[in-house]
Amino acid sequence: MKNILFIQNWFASQCDGDWEHDYGVKIETIDNPGWSVEIDLKDTVNETLSIEYQLMEKSKNDWYGYQVKDGVFSGGGDPSKLTVLLDIFINLIVEQ
Repeated sequence: MKNILFIQNWFASQCDGDWEHDYGVKIETIDNPGWSVEIDLKDTVNETLSIEYQLMEKSKNDWYGYQVKDGVFSGGGDPSKLTVLLDIFINLIVEQ
C-alpha cells in the first residue's frame, strides 16, 4: 500500500495547473493477462531519465519488463506484478 501512497503523492506534487492536462499515470490490465503501467516524466525533475528495456522472465506466467524512454516510464507484467512495477518506478524516482 505504501507504493500507492507514494505514487499518489508524487502525482499530486506534479500537478501545477498545467502538467496534469497533458501528462499523468495510467494503470491498466492487458490481455496476456497482466498489467500495464505508464507514468509520464515529461516536465518533471526526472524527465531526462532513460533506461533501456529490461525483461525479467522466469516463465510464461512469471514475468515483467520496464523501460524509461522519451520521458515515459513503461512497465508490464503478469497479474502478480503490479506492485513490482510500482516499486521499480518508485526506486527509479528516489535514486535520482
